[in-house]
This record gives sequence, C-alpha cells and structure tokens, in this order.
Amino acid sequence: MSTGATAARVQQWRPRQISHQLRIDFPGQPEMNVVHESIYRALYSPHANGLSRGMARHLRTGRRGRLTHRHTTKRRSRFSGPLLGERPAEVDNRLVPGHWEGDLVCGTFNRSAIATLVERTTGMLCSCT
Repeated sequence: MSTGATAARVQQWRPRQISHQLRIDFPGQPEMNVVHESIYRALYSPHANGLSRGMARHLRTGRRGRLTHRHTTKRRSRFSGPLLGERPAEVDNRLVPGHWEGDLVCGTFNRSAIATLVERTTGMLCSCT
C-alpha cells in the first residue's frame, strides 16, 4: 500500500482520492483500505515537524503544515465584555441615569452602517451614519 500511496502522491492525488482508489483496487481486502484522515496524519506526523520542502511540492497546496479546522465548541465569542444576562439589577430597573445601550447595524457587504446609542432612563437617542 505504501508504494501505491507514494505513486499516487507523485501524481498529486488528494488523500481522499487515494483511499477511494484503494477501495476500488482491493475490494475484498479491508486491511488494504485506509481512511483519508490516516493518510493525512501519516504525512503530517508530529514527529517529523511537518513535511520536507521536497515532499510539500507534491501536494496541491504546497503547505508544509496542515491547517487546523476549528470545532464549533471551541469558537470564540464575537462579543467582548459582560453579556446582557450579567448586567447589574440597577441597569435593568432603569432608575439610575447614565446607562447607555448601543447597537450597530451594518449594510450589505459592510458598505454602510448605522450606530445608535440610547440612554436607558430618559430614552435619549444618538445615531451616527
């Protein structure tokens, strides 16, 4: 299998194409079938610190290291600071003046935008375009 995978790499096949071709070439032999992720892990092994420049030339992207994909559980929040549920009770009661609430509305392709600031007690509105 390693000679077949090496020959396919020289032809610049993707690891998914290699694993698919191995299933076609060896239909009754599950020990010859390899998942494309295993090929990626073998290429970009952590012991080798990525690929050598010579081997990276054979890949379509030419990268020596593999790009990591973000998991949805590890995404960062777009918002910094406290969330609305974490506001103090005096802000929710609207009894003390001086608490402002802001919104930003962006247009198509971020070509235009409107920012609004509202004072929560008096309802005074400031808007900018």
